[in-house]
Parts: sequence; structure tokens; C-alpha cells
Amino acid sequence: MPTEPLVSPKSPIGKRDLVGNDPAIRLCEHGTAVSADAVYREDAARNGFFDGAAAGMAEMKLQYALEAGHEVALLVGDAGLGKSTVLRHIAGRLRQTGQIVVDVFYPQLSANQLLCFIDGELRGPESATNSDPQAALRRIAGAVDDSARQNRSIVILIDDAHLMVAQDVLETLRCLLNLRRRESARLMIILAGEMPLLANLSQVPALESRVGVRAILDPFDLDETREYLSHRMRIVVKRHICWQSEAFSRFHEMTWGNPRRVDRVADMAILLAESNGRETVTLADLDNLASELGVPFPAG
Repeated sequence: MPTEPLVSPKSPIGKRDLVGNDPAIRLCEHGTAVSADAVYREDAARNGFFDGAAAGMAEMKLQYALEAGHEVALLVGDAGLGKSTVLRHIAGRLRQTGQIVVDVFYPQLSANQLLCFIDGELRGPESATNSDPQAALRRIAGAVDDSARQNRSIVILIDDAHLMVAQDVLETLRCLLNLRRRESARLMIILAGEMPLLANLSQVPALESRVGVRAILDPFDLDETREYLSHRMRIVVKRHICWQSEAFSRFHEMTWGNPRRVDRVADMAILLAESNGRETVTLADLDNLASELGVPFPAG
């Protein structure tokens, strides 16, 4: 089994720029202001990727798995916490460094369909028309050999991997990793999914034992919610909005620190404030939204 890293630590994907410590949220006379003046990683800001505590740590762990040459890495978290966003960011940076990325965006495939899909992504549309799994496997093996000669890695990204419940599909992934035994072969699988993914893998110990890194995405705490909202204001909204201190605390409770919910509730809160001619989101705005959107929040 090769010991060389999938991605050289000297390559761009192995480097992490420092993030400035300037606060993303500052106090103003109206309460709390979301400022567009915070310091962001240049590449992250350019691509809209929030490199906060949770996503940044997850990305760092996946980068480590790539650099260390691990066979399998996991990215696990509840719906809406940003797993797909992290995967897209990793995929983009891999492609920038010349690596080969196979994006399995629809995981509910049979074992044979999965082989044919991966083959089609590696070898082009002409091979995708051939549904013979044995022929697909031979071509995948050939692609692994070709990439090794080119000093490139093949990284298979599988989103919503918790939907892969059939053991024969998971066994197929394990068997694909046997291609790493070929000379200089560099092949890795990153599985991203919700918590049931861990239970599914436990049913296939031979695959679970190959997991080198587990990155867990947790909801934002209050400070991380501020940082994420500031980032989103800079990238998406691109204007200055104030939040009453009480309103922002309620906002965090309503969104549970879930980025997808933050996006949804923030857009509606800002729209409601501006429709009333204000540049400040108030506690009353959020109380109205709670009933309108059916978003619960703790009483009292």
C-alpha cells in the first residue's frame, strides 16, 4: 500500500492563510451592527466560503487526510450545517492543483450503477453508455494507473452518503480501495452525510476500519453565528444592517446555529425591517417571523 500523500503538503491545498482577528460584529448605537469590514481569507471570500470555526476545522481535517494519504475520510453533520459547501470548496481546490475529482452527487445507486457512474466521470461520456460493471471496473483500474503515472490523485466525493444503506454498495467502495495496492496508486474516498452514516458504516467493519479522519460539523454558537452572518452580509447582501442586541440573541435561538436556517431567517428579517423603512432588525421583527415561518424559539 503506498505511503506517499495524496496531495503534497507543499501544494496550495495544504496551506491555510491566517485569518485576521478583527471582530465581524461591532456594537453601534442601535445595538449590534453587521459590518462588511471584517477580514476574510481572500480565496474564501472570493468563492463565498465561510471559513469559520466549524467549516474551517472540517476543511483542515480533510486536508490532513489528503496530505497523509488516508483511504477514507468522513464529513458528518445534521442537515443544513454546510457539508455540501465544504465538499464543493475542497473539490474546487483539488481541481486547481490538478487532481482528479469524481463528484457522486446522487448516492442512491446500486453497486453496479455506482461503478458505471464513476467510470463515466473518469473516462468521459463515451464510457458512460456501457453499462457492463466488469468493463467499468477495468476502466477505473486503468484510470487509477494513468493518474499514478501523471502523479495525480483520484478523489471520490460522495455527498448525502447516509443514503447509501445497501451493504453491497458500501462493500463496492471498499473493494475499489483495493486499487491502492497498485504501484504508486493514489485513490481516496470522502463520504459526507448525516449522522446515520456512522451507523451504516458500522455494518461494514472492513470499510469502517479504513476511515482515517472523521470531521464533525456542529451548529454555530452565538459568536460563530455573528461571524457567519457578517460574512453573508458582505458576500450576498452587501450592505450595512443593525440588529438590536435582544433581537440577535433571539435570532440565534430561532436558527439553532444552523447556517441554512440562518440564511432563511436573516433574509426575511432584513426584508421585514427594510419594508418598514428601517435599517435595524428588532425583536418584534423576529417575533413576527417566528409565527409566519413556523420557526420555534424558546419561550421566556
